[in-house]
Amino acid sequence: MRHSAIGRLPLAAFVTAATLAFMLLGGADVAHAQTVTFKPDPLEITNGGSGQVSVTVTKTIDGFESALGTIHVRLVDSDVLADDLLGDEFVSFAPGGTVPAGSTVTVLHTFTLNCVGSTVTGIESSGESEAELRVEFFSGGDNFGAGVASCVAAPAAVVRVHSLLVNAIPVGGALRDRVVRDVDELKTALIAEDRPPVISTMGGSVGPGGPGNAAALTAAINAALGAADGDDLCLFFMGTHGGQAADVGADEADNLDGVYQVGAGQIRDDDFDTPFNALLANGNCGGGLAVMILACHSGELIVGANDFALAAPNVVMTSCTSPQTSAPCIVGGHRHSCYGMALIRGLTSATGVAPSRADANASGIVTASELHAYVGGNDFDGGADPQSSAPGSLLQVFTYTAPAVHASEIVVDGSEGEFCQFAFEEPTATPTSTPPPSVGGIAEVVSGGDSPRSASDGSPAAPYAALAGGLAAAVLAMAAGGWYARRRLLR
Repeated sequence: MRHSAIGRLPLAAFVTAATLAFMLLGGADVAHAQTVTFKPDPLEITNGGSGQVSVTVTKTIDGFESALGTIHVRLVDSDVLADDLLGDEFVSFAPGGTVPAGSTVTVLHTFTLNCVGSTVTGIESSGESEAELRVEFFSGGDNFGAGVASCVAAPAAVVRVHSLLVNAIPVGGALRDRVVRDVDELKTALIAEDRPPVISTMGGSVGPGGPGNAAALTAAINAALGAADGDDLCLFFMGTHGGQAADVGADEADNLDGVYQVGAGQIRDDDFDTPFNALLANGNCGGGLAVMILACHSGELIVGANDFALAAPNVVMTSCTSPQTSAPCIVGGHRHSCYGMALIRGLTSATGVAPSRADANASGIVTASELHAYVGGNDFDGGADPQSSAPGSLLQVFTYTAPAVHASEIVVDGSEGEFCQFAFEEPTATPTSTPPPSVGGIAEVVSGGDSPRSASDGSPAAPYAALAGGLAAAVLAMAAGGWYARRRLLR
């Protein structure tokens, strides 16, 4: 049978209440009327969690309640044999004795319920996954109102893929246009991702321009990938020019750092990992991180003690080794980077029907190791060897049902040079008798011992006699009142 309302009170409380109600008030009582509502109704509590239900009581008070200025509200799970006590509270409506018996008052109280082992629980356990909520009063009866509280399974975590695709080459020209196409078509490929894709781009044909410097790149990384939670996957692609400079951290076996152009500035391999390490330390990209870099000498990013050192299955993939360069290709009449195009083709198919080219076991999942293996055998990069910090990584970089289409074939095209040199004009400087510094005047920065190439067609430079003639002409130009700056930088 059900617990009686009085039986649930501690003995001392019952004696005190009885004395107050019946001795001081002479046992006087009045007819009771009460209305009880629950919000929310139904209350759904995630397994292992808690929830709150607000109980509103409108009641005609008796002499006992008038004297105390409270209404004793007990929240129960109504059962056939015995009610289970879920909550017990004296809810005030006014200072004691200020509202006469027979008045109607309204009180509101919020009770916290838990879901323990798929059972609704309060002060007592209901023993059920769904509790029939009712209210009992010390005076005026029990089982008022009608509400439901139930335990529900936790919603399945939504795993999203956050991608940031960046063209970091700041000036126009054919090689920059190649990376623009890489960004555009990687976006198209990743839209076919079965997990909800969240894709950000910089320097593509639409959307924000490329980052102006390393600080702007860091801000973009934080904005795009900082929204990824502990279940989400993060993908980062950047295409730029890359080069080598003297090692400043004493951590490189070849005594060279990788240096990569970011807009009007540059970033060294020792610093490139900083924003990604911060994200992982903050709990972002908990489902994994894949960093993919197209640039000459990009292999420098993963060989030094101060470089990327991501724990597997996180992975850094590069277009070549430390001493190697990266080349452009023509795909279906469109100019791309060979590496970027191989990534795109690995995630797509010729017809839009599964599997994608890199999905070696036709599972509907492309792992980092499968994508790296595909790119290594299909980048047509003039002998460059794409690298991976974790060649066996099982990180699921792409899951799909119907991949995007890319049917064209790749043809190597070296007419525009490589992603490690470019020509641009700097502001004209005032001639002096002192040789111009390395950032102005006539300067050639050549990547990896490559033969100097013409800025216009990428063809090999003339023999040394022609080079000497060119230098002489430059000296004459300086004497005429201006100097031409031409610098080939690693991209």
